[in-house]
Amino acid sequence: MNRRPKAGLSPHQLTIAWQSVSLLLDYPDPEMLTRLDVIRTASQRLPAAVGDSIRGFADHLAQASLPALQAEYVETFDNRRRCNLFLTYFAHGDTRKRGMALLRFKQTYLSAGFELDETELPDHLCVVLEFAATVDHERGRQLMLDHRAGLELLRVSLADMSSPWGA
Repeated sequence: MNRRPKAGLSPHQLTIAWQSVSLLLDYPDPEMLTRLDVIRTASQRLPAAVGDSIRGFADHLAQASLPALQAEYVETFDNRRRCNLFLTYFAHGDTRKRGMALLRFKQTYLSAGFELDETELPDHLCVVLEFAATVDHERGRQLMLDHRAGLELLRVSLADMSSPWGA
């Protein structure tokens, strides 16, 4: 049998990748921009395909003006359904079923000892990535796998529009 070895990131590399992407996908603000050097440095520990993508996007953020980044972010993520960062939206839209799905996220977080701030929805991709990076790799990964179709739609949509966030 010719089986290829599983190519994956180590737990430490997953932490770096997920935390970096969580920070980079958040709404651009001055605080986020001050973290770019730390993100670039941490991404050096990742395989080239992942680290180069993170560094390239960090470079994009560093070179653009904050108002331009904010406008681009809103245009990309707030005005396009296919680029929604709320994972349950892809499967449920704004229906009652989405409320149950959000409750599942909250229960997953609570079972891991993580209490989410009430100002954030638990299915926001940045929240899920941070949870996976800093609290529980397996539960966080499972939440993402459960919403893989939505994540793939987001990836394809960002690629189709040549969005820098696609990196």
